[in-house]
Parts: sequence; C-alpha cells; structure tokens
Amino acid sequence: MSLQPANSTTDAVVIKTGVTKTTCPYCGVGCGVLIEKTSDKVEVKGDPDHPSNFGRLCSKGSALGETVSLEGRLLEPRIHGKAASWNEALDMVASRFSATIAEHGPDSVAFYVSGQLLTEDYYVINKLAKGFVGTANIDTNSRLCMASSVAGHKRAFGSDTVPGCYEDLEQADLIVLVGSNAAWCHPVLFQRMMAAKEKNPDIRVVVIDPRRTQTCEGADCRCALVPTPFCSMVCCPISILLVSAIKPLWRSIPPALMQHWQPPAYSISLKLPAHAVCRKDRCSCSSIGLAKPAKW
Repeated sequence: MSLQPANSTTDAVVIKTGVTKTTCPYCGVGCGVLIEKTSDKVEVKGDPDHPSNFGRLCSKGSALGETVSLEGRLLEPRIHGKAASWNEALDMVASRFSATIAEHGPDSVAFYVSGQLLTEDYYVINKLAKGFVGTANIDTNSRLCMASSVAGHKRAFGSDTVPGCYEDLEQADLIVLVGSNAAWCHPVLFQRMMAAKEKNPDIRVVVIDPRRTQTCEGADCRCALVPTPFCSMVCCPISILLVSAIKPLWRSIPPALMQHWQPPAYSISLKLPAHAVCRKDRCSCSSIGLAKPAKW
C-alpha cells in the first residue's frame, strides 16, 4: 500500500532517494507531506515548502505512517465472525438485498457513502443505487458534511466556491470565528492565524461561541452568546457596515424609501456585557459594532 494523493498517483514527486513529496489524503486543507520509507516503517513529516501548511501537520496527518501497516486490518470477508470466501460473502449480501427489495420495495434500501471516494467511484455507486436497485436513497458524507455551507455560498456568491484563500487569514486585521473550534478542527490553519498574530499583535481575534474552547485561548474577545440572539449578533455588524456604506449616498436615496427603514437596535437585545469576556486592551467588540465589556 502506498501513500499517494487521492486525486492522482502522478502528483507524488520523489525528491531524493527514499523520500516522496505528496499530499495528505484526509481533509480539504491539502497539506504537503514528506514520506520516507525505511526497512521497517514509514515516516511522515510536514513539507516545509508546501503553501498550505509550511511543514505543519495535525495529529491525523502526523499519524499517516501508522495507517500503512496490515496489522489490525480486515484482510478477508467474515460472516458471523468467521472467515469466508468472497463468493460466499457476495452471495449473502446479494440475497439479503434481493429479499428486502422483494418484500419492502427498492426504497427500503439506502446508501450512505464515504466522502473519500473518487469521481468514478461515485458514478458506479449511484448507478448501483438508482439504476439497478431503483432507489433515490443515496447520499455521501462529502455532500452532507458541506450541505449548509454550499447552500450559503451559492445564495451569497452564486457559486459553492470559497471566496478567499489561506493568506487572507494572515493578512486580516480582524478575524471572527463563529461557532468554530479551529484549534481542534482546523489546527493547521489556526496555527497559521496564531503565527500571523504573533508577528502582528494588532490583529484581533473574536470568538463567538457559547462554549469555552481551546480556540478562545488565542482570542482577544469571546462572545459566549446563548442561542436566541445569534441572528442579531450576525446582523449587528452587517447593519453597521450597511449604514456606513449608505451614509455618503444618504441624500440621493428617495425619502419615501428611507422612511420605511431604520437601523435595527441589535445591541439592545444582545446585552453583550453580560455574555462577552474580553482581554483588557485587546478587545475588538467595538471593531464589529458591539458594546465593549469591562473584563476578560
């Protein structure tokens, strides 16, 4: 078994004897890794020249070398805990599917598919489900995991493409993390944010999350909101930005239109001083239009 990028076996580049330069196959960050195979093991470390991670790896990427061993793997079909041939296993699965469909119809079958497959693999499994079994009950983790994000991006930007790049996080003056424990869920990108903040102490990080997570340790302000005012929390800075953008054009807007619109008083309903904790002299609440609490 080899460690190759999921999209192509030709992307791996041997940079010196025994060392292969390739891509971590796990999440979408696309970290570069250096793989070195010795006589008894595979060693993995981050690629310092890769533009995604610059040598950083999360715990899953660091443990890639442990996944290539056959120890503990299922190497043959098993029926009721006992080893079986492929013909026996396939016959049993096919007969169970046939019996279930015959008794309950094709919609009694559902497929929940991995997010780690290739495009061709998804084509085949959809043909099996929709064309052969005759059920529309098929979905994949690759869609379910990102369904809300894709819907939001398409409504906001017209495409399910993220409108930014990793460098934007390092060049931003203000980073707002909403409900994201990036320190655990996106450790490589979080480390890049913290490294940028260390170089530029003027960068402010605001965490909006009812939980106190490890991400809060690197934040200047944590807004521990209860669920109810969350929409107001999001709309408040948007409203302030909207007012700022409209003011220069205020006189050109028809009075009949303006009399029906007033900036909503979101800060009143939020009662942020009771829900936010800020580091002294490092608070960014005013940067996003929020009242500034007094203590961390």
